[in-house]
Parts: sequence; structure tokens; C-alpha cells
Amino acid sequence: MQLTSFTPNKQFKLFEKVVTVRSIIGADRVMLADEEGNERPWEVATLHIHYRSGNLKGLKSAKRDTQERKVTVAIRLAADVSEAAKLQGYARQQYLGAIEREGLSLRRHSKRLRAVLEAVRQTLGQARAPSIPTLNRWRARVTAQGGDSSAVMPYFERRGGPGKQRMAPEVKQALNAVLDNFYLTTERYSIKVAYQVFEGELLEKNKWRPNGQQLRIPSYSTFVRCLRRRPGFEVTAAREGAKHALSVFRPTSKNTEMYGLNECWEIDHTTLDLFVVDEITGLVLGRPRLTVIIEHFSRAVMGFDVGFSGTSSQAALDCLKHAILPKTYLRKEYPEVQCDWPCHGIPLVLKCDNGPEFHSHSLKQACFELGIDLQYCPVKEPRYKARIERFFRTFNESALTGLPGATGSHFYQRPKDYDPTADAVIDLHELRKRLHLWVVDFYMTRDHRGLA
Repeated sequence: MQLTSFTPNKQFKLFEKVVTVRSIIGADRVMLADEEGNERPWEVATLHIHYRSGNLKGLKSAKRDTQERKVTVAIRLAADVSEAAKLQGYARQQYLGAIEREGLSLRRHSKRLRAVLEAVRQTLGQARAPSIPTLNRWRARVTAQGGDSSAVMPYFERRGGPGKQRMAPEVKQALNAVLDNFYLTTERYSIKVAYQVFEGELLEKNKWRPNGQQLRIPSYSTFVRCLRRRPGFEVTAAREGAKHALSVFRPTSKNTEMYGLNECWEIDHTTLDLFVVDEITGLVLGRPRLTVIIEHFSRAVMGFDVGFSGTSSQAALDCLKHAILPKTYLRKEYPEVQCDWPCHGIPLVLKCDNGPEFHSHSLKQACFELGIDLQYCPVKEPRYKARIERFFRTFNESALTGLPGATGSHFYQRPKDYDPTADAVIDLHELRKRLHLWVVDFYMTRDHRGLA
């Protein structure tokens, strides 16, 4: 295992995004910043969990920021303020200016002060004059900013609304910490439990704060809204693992593999959702194995093999032989089939999974002599041969549903009083005939959405 450490300015990849270590907080927490400069505290234990699940990765050539971060002081100019804020700011200046010119005190509501405020109110055309506490608050803002008159202009941009929050920075930091280090973990706690932890942390903080500086605890709905603003990939990856998230959020556009007609085939096995009986004795033999080869470009069925030999290399070779040879037997053995099956040839590539039968010496030797390149898909990644996987689902749902002895897609979840073996009457010969009828007259003649 490669050893690494969290040091300032070191970069990592968290949820497929580059983050930088800004500072170390104690012995068990670090401050991480994303590419946009947003900083969030993380517990080291949580980052270790994300490392094991594949969400946290190191960068081989991390670019360190050797320059010191520049701190700029922004001055609020009147030109940068909205018109509504300017109007209110100018009105507030009129009140404060009139009081200052008259030399009045804001400690008590005298008759002279009332007269001055009423005169300014009539001039501005307002419904009522501000109260003494409001005037004191405006004057304190101007004094705190060195007499800058723009201090009385309201900050409408800081108010709440769609996509905005009026949450205190310390509350927002505690909320993000609970989401990052408690909810977005592989333990998969519920949102209610996470909110209880968040609420408990704020209650603990308020015990040590004065009454006038108590932190306001957001509601449960606000907590849920903050969680829903998190990227879906990040939430899924943190709770389900990086591999599952990449599978859920993978692009669903057209496949980028450029194969022409009859250049690439896909092969796989499946166990049919149907019980088959012996042709002579009528005893139930079990659920047969079906091996199918699909043409990548056109989704055409090139060949298949059905039997009880299991997922063996012989089954794969028999299916490959059936796919390569012309189907000259069709009219003689199955006169019920109406359409033709002109699918045969030799591909350039044969895609398969990592089953031991596909790694057998006999299959490799046959493909070598025929000039076929065996292409193995990644382990536990059925999407790399999605056409054959989709065909099996279509076949079980369309061709077998309703037949006597059919088990359905959830055989082991069937009702206790239902036994599909009691209704099984189809033998292997009848099954092969139905396979040819369905493949040639139904599946090969229908339109495929993936070809549109």
C-alpha cells in the first residue's frame, strides 16, 4: 500500500474533482478547498473511508501553489449597488443628515426630533418615519466604517431567496461537516439521524455562547434542501462507492465503439426462466442453459445453443459454429418458420466476459485459427457487452412468459404454493423450435430502438 499524508498545498482527487489541502485542523481534521476556492473541513477518518471506497485518489503530478494567497479588501461602491438599494440608502442618509445638522440626540424621542423626522418623511413621501433604535443602528454602521455613507445602503443580495441562504457561516460550516463526515459515508445513516446529530452539535455550541449570540438552528426541511444541493454523483459515491456511482452516472448517449457490419460479435450464457421435461419419460429435467451470439452493429442473432451441458467451453464452441455456418437446415427441420435467417460469417472481434470457459485453450485455439480476436470485458462490468445482456432480458420477458413451466424473472421469490415444475410440458426439441420461431419471425423482423 502506498503511504501518503495530508500536508498543506497537497492535491488529491475527491469524487473526481481536484481538491487542495489548505490547512491542518488539530490531529484529526483537515481543511480542503476545491478548484473554485470553496473550503470545507473534513475528518481524516472520513477521508480514509473514501480512499478505501475509491472516492479519494492521489495525483501523480500535483501542482503545488508556491505563491502566497493574496488578500484583497473590496470597497462597496454606490455604482455596484442596485437602484432599489440606492434609493433606500439615500433616504437613510437624509434622516441621519437632518439629525446631525440639528444636533439632536437619539437617546430619547423628543418633540424636536419628531418634527425633524416628520419633515424628512414628507419630503421623501414615505408612509412612516424610522424608529430611534433603527436610526441608532444606521448611525453605528456609518461609524464602524469610518463615516462611509454607503454603509447604510441595504444588502439585498445577502437576503434569502431561491438558491440563497441566510445561514450563519458557523452554522453552515457545522452543517457541511455533518453531511461530509456523517451522512456521506458508507454507513448510510438516514437523513433524520444526520439532522439529529447536526442539531445536537449546535445545541452544544449554544451552551457556551452568550444569550445574544446564540446560533439559530435551521429546520429539518432546510437541512434536506442543503443536502439536495450536493451533486448526485458525490452523494452516491460516498454512500454506495465509486464503482456504483460511475455505473449509475455513466453517459447514456450513443456507444462510441466504431464497428461495422459483422465485425464484432458478443457471446454469453444465461439460464432460461423455463423448466423443460424429458421427451420420452416426461420427467422434469430442469432449466436449460442458453448460449447466444449477437452481432454488435445490427443486434442480429448470429447463432445460439441450448442444452444442459452447463456454461462449458464446448457450449461456446457449438454456439460459435452455429453462428459461423449458414442456416441451410432451417426449412427442412423447422418448416413452421416463415422468414429467412441469412446470418453467418466470421467476425474480427468476439467480446465475452471472464468466465473460465472463455479462457479455455480450445476456444482460444479455434479463434486463433479463424483469425478472431478474443476481447475480454472488465470484471463485473456487463455494460461492455450490453447488447447480449439486453437480448436475454427481452427473450425471457417476451418469448417465455406465459408458457407452461415458466418461472418468471424472480423464481426464488415465487409464492410457496406455486410450483412451475407441475405445469412443465415443453421438451428440448419443442424449445429449439420455439427458439427458431421467435428469433427468425419475431426478433429479427422488429425495429430496434438502438439503431434509430
